[in-house]
Amino acid sequence: MPLAHARVAAVLAAVLAVPSVLAPGLGPARAQEAAAVDEMPVGVSVNGRMLPDPGLLVLRQGRMFVRRSDFEAWGLMLQAAPGEQVLNGESYVPLDDVKGLSARLDDDGATLHVTADASLFPRLTMEPDHRRVPVAAAIPAQFLAYDLTLSRWSGDTQLSGLVDTGFSGEWGVATSSFLVGGSGSSRLSASRLETSVRRDFPERRMRLVVGDAVGRGAPWSRPVRYGGLFLGTDFSLDPQAVNYPLPMISGSAITPSTIELLSESSRRSLDVGPGAFDLALQPRLNGAGQVTMSVRDLAGNVRQVTRSFYASPNLLRPGLSEFAFEAGALRRGFGYDSFDYGPVFAAAGLRRGISGSLTLEGRVEISGATRMAGLGGSVVLASLGEVSVSGAVSQGRAGTGTLVRASAQRITPAYTISASYERADAGFRQVGESRFNGGGRSEMVVAGGLSLGAWGSINASYARLRQGVGGDAPTRFDLASAYYSTNLAGAYLSAGVQYTRRLHDRRAGEFDGGNSRSLGLFGSLTIPLGPRRHVSAIAEQRRAAVTFDQNLPEGTGVGLRALAGIDHGAPWLEGGVAYRSGIGDLRVDAASRRGRQGIQFNARGGALRIDGELMATQHIDEGFALVDVASETPVTVMVENRPRPRKAGVGKPVIVTGLQPYAENHIAIDPSEVSIEAGLDTQAQVVAPGWRQAVRVGFGSAERLGARLRLVDPRGNPVQTGSTFAWNGGSGIVGYDGEVWIEDYAGGGMVLRVTGANGACRVAVPQLSGEARLMASAPVVCIPESEWALAHAGARHQPQLADAVIPRKEPRP
Repeated sequence: MPLAHARVAAVLAAVLAVPSVLAPGLGPARAQEAAAVDEMPVGVSVNGRMLPDPGLLVLRQGRMFVRRSDFEAWGLMLQAAPGEQVLNGESYVPLDDVKGLSARLDDDGATLHVTADASLFPRLTMEPDHRRVPVAAAIPAQFLAYDLTLSRWSGDTQLSGLVDTGFSGEWGVATSSFLVGGSGSSRLSASRLETSVRRDFPERRMRLVVGDAVGRGAPWSRPVRYGGLFLGTDFSLDPQAVNYPLPMISGSAITPSTIELLSESSRRSLDVGPGAFDLALQPRLNGAGQVTMSVRDLAGNVRQVTRSFYASPNLLRPGLSEFAFEAGALRRGFGYDSFDYGPVFAAAGLRRGISGSLTLEGRVEISGATRMAGLGGSVVLASLGEVSVSGAVSQGRAGTGTLVRASAQRITPAYTISASYERADAGFRQVGESRFNGGGRSEMVVAGGLSLGAWGSINASYARLRQGVGGDAPTRFDLASAYYSTNLAGAYLSAGVQYTRRLHDRRAGEFDGGNSRSLGLFGSLTIPLGPRRHVSAIAEQRRAAVTFDQNLPEGTGVGLRALAGIDHGAPWLEGGVAYRSGIGDLRVDAASRRGRQGIQFNARGGALRIDGELMATQHIDEGFALVDVASETPVTVMVENRPRPRKAGVGKPVIVTGLQPYAENHIAIDPSEVSIEAGLDTQAQVVAPGWRQAVRVGFGSAERLGARLRLVDPRGNPVQTGSTFAWNGGSGIVGYDGEVWIEDYAGGGMVLRVTGANGACRVAVPQLSGEARLMASAPVVCIPESEWALAHAGARHQPQLADAVIPRKEPRP
């Protein structure tokens, strides 16, 4: 009999001899004996793939049982099995009771072949990685920004500008802005714009503002300016997060496979294990589109499916909420009166993602004159597009009024179309609205765009606004426009037409009097001349010109602008020159147009003080950093691989502005300017400052630098090459001509102990600075240890002995 057949016969004999191994009530001794006979190791193959570890199999009356732990080790999920039984403390599952699974032993009984449906494997969900960037600790900072313009136009001199001041720290940011102005006939004046204290909580994506703020608003209400309190969600505090629902594509595989996703704007490949999977598409996909998914298994078999999707960033992810609470007094005369506050105002709003295709929103606003509440929602209709509907009701001095609004849009790579309609009756008022005339209003907008591929694109829109509907003096305004744009051998061409019409009549509902119409053509051609220069030609109704522009660089440099043309039959000339330096921008412009001439000077920049360091800078915005570099030679500081105009060195830190708040910013120093002796790590450091907050970035330590010495014995001979030296904090080897390098030079007072073939000696390291620290220009005596105590004691009365430096002597023959 063959060996394989004999093994099968032995197994069957054992099964028949013990027919009730797993039967309830089996005695402990008999159960242990049966277990010793029935449990046998087998190789395991799942869906044609051999597993590295064997499993234990039990045969009973023609049925196969495996341990639950083995079942899970195969990567399969198992709920409660009806025939599950316990043997020797282990839970065994009958394979024929598992739905979606089939199993068989091969002829020699050595391998168990299992075929499992994808539903038995864990479901895999893959979404874009979200790694929250830790915000660096803030250090004290004070700042002042200005944008001032002095102009003289047709004999009238005027000064205007904006000044923004503030200070920040770990507690938050306090700012105050002012509008300044004056003319030749009036004295200079200043109006306060906004003053507030802001505290961000990036870990919760929340912001608290005490002082002047702008309301959040809703699709059916307008934002208002007020002074008071704001507390709400701000997703900009976590810019890496994807807050809208991403389209998902699902599939399954019964063996490890490679998935490839291909869309019009991206290509992505990843590996998955057996089972069902849900894959989120890339965040950059927006609007309608298609994605093709290819699934390739280990045997090379390929399955391919194409799915349509629609993504909208206007929705929130399921379970994600956005709220805002606001209270205070409404601002009046903003920009003119510094402290004119009106009625008390309060509002609360909430948006929440209900599902991957539905987001709901509600908001309530209350002031002394008006009370308003509204509800709305946005829904994605399969792969068709997005529809939003909202409504609001108000009550106040004008009575009770209602507003309804609906919009729809569809965005595709080939075309875009959108439409919206809003209607408010005569009694509807928004908080802060100062409309007193009767009648309602309605607004309809339709827009669309068509991509022509290499031939360019066409865009068109139509808007109709009706005011005073149902009142004594209805007014209607229509605006229609269309334009075409394309690239011509690197140049950009745009041409279009615009039509406007205004209808007005005092007889309600009729529009046949006081009409005005206009039709205009416009066009432009822009030819790039390099990364910062371009020439343009523009033409529109009764006006045409040619311009040359050279934009300002990111660092320091010059910008230019020149224009020549005709405006309503009169010469039209303009010119300007600008200069950008490390402390700001200066610009001079002159113009002559339709018989009037003028010139203006503009200055834009700021001053920033961080941790005691004060410097002028180009602008004050976003985030700041104080960069310390422990290098005797000044080196260039780089942000995102772009050099900054100032260099940093010991005692000369550099202040960097324009950092993106709450996001990764890469700050480095130019490695080509750093000597090896400096021992500085030139790898870019990643920092995330808060908004208008400063952080500290250091490269090396200004207190602990490297130094080069040349050691000689008392007779002036170089210390033997290969000798070792050590100090409190490190060690090294003496090089050629007695030279040593101390990595952590801490100034005078350090003592080196040198050990070599001629014995041990000690060195009192002198105070070194500048080039002397790196050049080893003068030798330093290494005093034998037998004489060190006497020399060191004498140094208390004769300090020059500790820093003994003698002229170099030639070795004696």
